[in-house]
Amino acid sequence: MAEFETSEARSEAQDPGRAILIASAVLGAAWIATAVFAGINVLGVTYIATLPPETLAILAAVAVLPALMVILGGVAAREGVRARHEARRLADAASDLINPSARAEMSARRLAVAVRGEITALDRALEQTISKLHEVEASVTRQTHAVNAIAQQARSGADSMIAGFGRERAELLQIAEDLNNQAEMIGQAISRHTHAIAESARIAEQEVRAADELLESRIGSFGAAASLIADRTNALTGAAAASADSALRLETALSQALETLAKATNLTEAARQSAEAAAYAASQTAGAVRETSADAVEEARRAADLIRNEATALRRDAEDAMARLREAAENARGVARDAVAAVNNVAPAPAAPPVRPRTPPPAPPPAPARVAAMQPAKPPTPRAAPPAP
Repeated sequence: MAEFETSEARSEAQDPGRAILIASAVLGAAWIATAVFAGINVLGVTYIATLPPETLAILAAVAVLPALMVILGGVAAREGVRARHEARRLADAASDLINPSARAEMSARRLAVAVRGEITALDRALEQTISKLHEVEASVTRQTHAVNAIAQQARSGADSMIAGFGRERAELLQIAEDLNNQAEMIGQAISRHTHAIAESARIAEQEVRAADELLESRIGSFGAAASLIADRTNALTGAAAASADSALRLETALSQALETLAKATNLTEAARQSAEAAAYAASQTAGAVRETSADAVEEARRAADLIRNEATALRRDAEDAMARLREAAENARGVARDAVAAVNNVAPAPAAPPVRPRTPPPAPPPAPARVAAMQPAKPPTPRAAPPAP
């Protein structure tokens, strides 16, 4: 605003009376426009077109001459203002020549007032700047306290997550130890059952060989030997049935172990998901506190990666143990099937026709001691597999 007023004052000083000339020109144009508009409204365009040229010239003179008079009056007023301005300038120059100290004193006063105004403006600007600096300092202090509080919360959250990860790791290690113990117990049970089945098959083979030798050497007492073989065959059938029952119990134990491994897999998956959720939460917290909590979030990520790797290794070990258990079960089942097939293949031979000797002395019946001696040892009954924990 001050600059606009200064520019107007400069233009007024350079061309005094300019405003009067512009006002007179505007009034002349307004008079001409008013005269034309009034003539058209009063007389009408049709009537004006029918007027003779002399009348039109008179009407034009009535409309234009007053406007020219107003404009000429404005020009005369402008020239008068210019003359007065020049006279004032000459008077000021003469007074300055006569008394230059007053002019210098007035200039000094104006300069002092201007300098004092500039100093006051600078003081006000400095006070505003200081107040803004105090506000900025208070805002920075508040933001610093807020960032410190957020960093403390992030540090406490990271400590709690690390403690939770430690507990989950201990639980996973306990589960892995339990799975290893169960796998060892199942492997021992399978070994015992396999040994018992192999021992039963060996004893059955020995009994079959003894029966063949007995048939060859004791053709006369074939009936008793056949009944004895039938009894032993029934015993072997019972042993095979017991082996089949043991295999069924072993399959039940394996299914329970499979369920346990499935639960362990679910727990491992849950631990992995919790580790991923914790890593995501840690990354979000790191984005909020930026550089203040970067170290804590990095440690949490490393712990999450370590737990995820351990969970993956544990799951692989469990899958390998399950594969070994399945292979051992298949081997045990195959051995049991082979034993049952061997027992079923050993059937009593058809009775041969009795050979009549030339001198038929009656054959003495076998003594109970000899029959007991001819009977092979009874195979040990296989023990049942312990139930799966």
